[in-house]
Order: sequence, then structure tokens, then C-alpha cells
Amino acid sequence: MTTANILSDDAIELLRKHLAKLEHDIQKVNRRLSSPGRTERSSVLIGKVGASIIDAQASGVAQSATVTIQRIDPTTGELTDKTPAHTETAFNIYDESIPDGCYVILAREFESGAWLILSRVLKLWRFTLNEVFGGGTADADLLEMDGTDTTNDVDIADPLAIFSGDLINGSAGLCIQQGGVYYAIQAPCPV
Repeated sequence: MTTANILSDDAIELLRKHLAKLEHDIQKVNRRLSSPGRTERSSVLIGKVGASIIDAQASGVAQSATVTIQRIDPTTGELTDKTPAHTETAFNIYDESIPDGCYVILAREFESGAWLILSRVLKLWRFTLNEVFGGGTADADLLEMDGTDTTNDVDIADPLAIFSGDLINGSAGLCIQQGGVYYAIQAPCPV
């Protein structure tokens, strides 16, 4: 024998109210997601640090700076400023300082909407030494990978003295920047 549950008129009315509230909440979320004021839908972006160095977090307090949101050109893979220009204040939760001009990976904190810097994007550079290594560093011209001179002279670090005995003034090599320091990572082997 089949049994049926019969709902009272009050129970049916209560279910209708709950359904109406759920439909209203869904519409509200859909409006929020598609509102014209939302400039970004991604929760992860690439940005370029603005005019100041962002210090490492100190005593659990994240430091902030203006970051210009970047877009990747689909034909060249090149990073360019978003058009129209779009900047955000982002907080450095990374454990090192982030120099001006560095590219960073940003993520939006869900509840507050704040942008957080998750990490820096390391960049590979060319260098040409202006002197012989001494004390683990040497002054050098910093070049883009295509050979374009950045017009910046930087100290190239060789903390393990791998290149110190072999590279002379005018020697070329590759380096990466980490924590504001340029580290030599490759150079031609001496003949």
C-alpha cells in the first residue's frame, strides 16, 4: 500500500516564500557578476609594479603599491598595459621586496576584493661586464635579451665565485633578478 504525505496550505506557502527568496538571491548574484562596474572577471592577473619598491611584509603586515594590470598580446605573447589603463592597489604577501618595473602575479581575495601579489615573474637579462669580479660582484651594463641596452648599470652577483676567475671586462653573460639582486647564471666557457 502506498502512503502519501499531504502538505498543509501553510507549509506550501512557506515553501513558495523560500523559493521566491532563492530566485531573488540568484538574480542578485547574476546582476553583480554582470554589472558594468566590474572591470575584471579574472581572479588571477599579471601586473607591473608602479613607481615605488614594495617592501617585503614586515611583522605580518603586507605593504602595498599601485600595480598596472597587464594583458598578453595573443599574436606576440608580449605583455602590455591594459587599454584603457587600469591600475589597482595590490598588497605584497611575498617574502621579498619587489622593485619598480617588476611583473607580478596577482590574485583577488574573494571576500574583500583586495588584490594580493602572490609572486614575482623572474626575468632573464643579458649583461656585459664593465669590470672584473671582485668580492663576488662586478659592475655591468644590463641588456634586454634582444641586446637592447637598458642604460642601467647594475652589480652582477656571483656568490659562489663560479665566474669570478674567468670573466673579464667586456665579458657577456645571462643573469636573473631576485630580491633586487642580479645573479649571473650563465656565461661562455673560457677557451
